[in-house]
Amino acid sequence: MASPWYVSDLDAPAGSRLRTLSGQADGASRPPPRRSPAPTSRWEMPQLNPVTTQRVEAAVVAVLAVVVTVAAGYPWWSLLALFLVFDLSMLGYLRGPRAGAVCYNLAHSYTLPAALGAVAVAAAASGDRIDWLGVLAVAWAFHIAVDRALGYGLKTGEGFEHTHLGLIGKARRARTTTDGR
Repeated sequence: MASPWYVSDLDAPAGSRLRTLSGQADGASRPPPRRSPAPTSRWEMPQLNPVTTQRVEAAVVAVLAVVVTVAAGYPWWSLLALFLVFDLSMLGYLRGPRAGAVCYNLAHSYTLPAALGAVAVAAAASGDRIDWLGVLAVAWAFHIAVDRALGYGLKTGEGFEHTHLGLIGKARRARTTTDGR
């Protein structure tokens, strides 16, 4: 029978030696970690930075919003006309960084425009067309997508410059000068 593999000291019976997930006793010599093999094909997917991936995804969502707007028969500039309306959420920063982050994040999460779009679709399905609601939802999603593509992510309570996508503005410039990058 194979010896049990204990993940932590709490799992191991009293007096037994802790075993690692590889089955070796703790403290035993371990083989060097395996390195990923060199790419065997030029078509292999490269390792992507999660922040870069989110920014590219956001750019795709922004393009999709323009396509949906034009395909629905509305002018593309309607997205630009409504663009700054959603940044009124930054007024929350007048109450402090935490309140500002909450207000900003509520207005810059895809949840509310998705709910608004669902209401517009449900209304259209029931025969009550509320076109402006759909345009508002798409414009809102467009705004969020452009912000994220440019690196303006959801805010933390530390201040406006601290986002889930990294530092922006003065905080980023200050860090790059102190890091020597």
